[in-house]
Amino acid sequence: MRNSYSGYIRGVLVRKRPSEASNSDALPKSVQFDEASEDYRCCCDCFHVRTGAMIVGCIELGLLGYFLINSVFLIAQHDQRYFDATQQNNSDVIGPFAGCMAGVGLGLLVIFLMFVGIARKCAILLVPHIAVQVLSIFCFLAMIICAIIALTTNRTIFYRLLNATPFNSHPGQNTVELSTENYVRVYLTLAVYVCALGLECWFTAVIVYCYRYLKERCAYMRYCQAYSTPMKTLSP
Repeated sequence: MRNSYSGYIRGVLVRKRPSEASNSDALPKSVQFDEASEDYRCCCDCFHVRTGAMIVGCIELGLLGYFLINSVFLIAQHDQRYFDATQQNNSDVIGPFAGCMAGVGLGLLVIFLMFVGIARKCAILLVPHIAVQVLSIFCFLAMIICAIIALTTNRTIFYRLLNATPFNSHPGQNTVELSTENYVRVYLTLAVYVCALGLECWFTAVIVYCYRYLKERCAYMRYCQAYSTPMKTLSP
């Protein structure tokens, strides 16, 4: 009796065929797993979610590299002698730089954890990445609002928070008139934040789908191990 039951389980867990659809529907959803299912594809069905998540991680590394280089470039152009001569506090310059470095460091950490999670098929390691993605969406939105306010009011503090271009402000003044070159940098930075916001919303969906895939894959493996069933629908 046990052998016949095991044979039935092996038959229905293999990738569904038309003749097996009626039997497969009788199983719990948690064990109806097909590695090649369209539910586990992304980017207009061009990639499996695992591949898509890896691509997302690589693109995010590129974005982090851009923000890192831009921040280092800005701090290198910071004229400390001007601040010393005018007795201004440079915390408005150092603060955004430190915040950017902290964000880059956190981003590198969660991307590394995501790569490890994908390689080891461990869904829990994707959770920090998803949390930071949600946080970054709000940060990008805040930076876009900050850029719009800066461009419409010329308030010094918003240009400092935007961390887009180096400039010297006059003591006792809350506004600043930037050069044409600096305005171009601000608009380019605004464009980058808008693109990053759109991409991050899309990327979050991809990583969530990958997380779901890894969770369902793990549930299927536990089921197969419990019933000594061959894992015929899993890729290496």
